[in-house]
Amino acid sequence: QEEPTNYTAADLLIYPNPTQSAFTIVTPESLTGFGQVLVFDNMGRAVLNQQINLETNIHSFSAEQWPAGLYWIRLTVEEEVIRLGKISVIK
Repeated sequence: QEEPTNYTAADLLIYPNPTQSAFTIVTPESLTGFGQVLVFDNMGRAVLNQQINLETNIHSFSAEQWPAGLYWIRLTVEEEVIRLGKISVIK
């Protein structure tokens, strides 16, 4: 299955970035239903896999237990990658 090319990382607003303990993702208001947020460390290991309700567009997550580093965020809706982003965790 090919990755869709109709997304840009800028579409996924993530703040604060960098973070020490928690971060918020703002999803586009045009998305509805449910989505899946997956966060991977730089070794490709999933550190977060959480379903979100897209009826609200502000979603908060904890990164308190994660080691410092760069993490990749993927938002999927109906098994299609919709948005990509990254966040830096500092300690």
